Amino acid sequence: MLYNYYQVLEVAETASADEIKRAYREKAKLLHPDVNRTNEAQEVFTLVSEAYETLGNEKKRVMYDLKLKNAAAQKQAIQNFHYDWESFRKAGFAKKTPIHNVRAHVLYPAQMFAGFVIALVPVTGIFMFDWAASDLLYSLPGIWLVWDAWKGITGKKSFIGRLLIRRDPNDRMPL
Repeated sequence: MLYNYYQVLEVAETASADEIKRAYREKAKLLHPDVNRTNEAQEVFTLVSEAYETLGNEKKRVMYDLKLKNAAAQKQAIQNFHYDWESFRKAGFAKKTPIHNVRAHVLYPAQMFAGFVIALVPVTGIFMFDWAASDLLYSLPGIWLVWDAWKGITGKKSFIGRLLIRRDPNDRMPL
């Protein structure tokens, strides 16, 4: 955690080196382990010593001031953060929901595999087992499954994808 050493020593950020030294000595007289033996006083004395070590050295003080300003700017940015969900949706990122991932990585590949198997069985029967050529019509459902899975993979509306996985109407993620 970044402590504000100016508040620890109770001096202004524009304080001179003499004012910082004077504030440190006043705090050290009260909190020194030889004078005040409580654990809390020792912890605060360590913090006061660290503050004086940082603010007493000009180079360290400049670096500390930069860190302090950066921390304040980050805190302000976090407090003012507002995300524009409309631009998020228009950019197409809202489509990448867990349901979309299930469709893309599980449903469509399984559908395409099943379609290939269904389409190849009649073709194999015709060429290897002397089935009638009219049995080729039995491969049409498999061809349709492959075509529908390809539509889903390429981002178009797939019939099977819409049929098997429906969006929960209570889901509040903007789409």
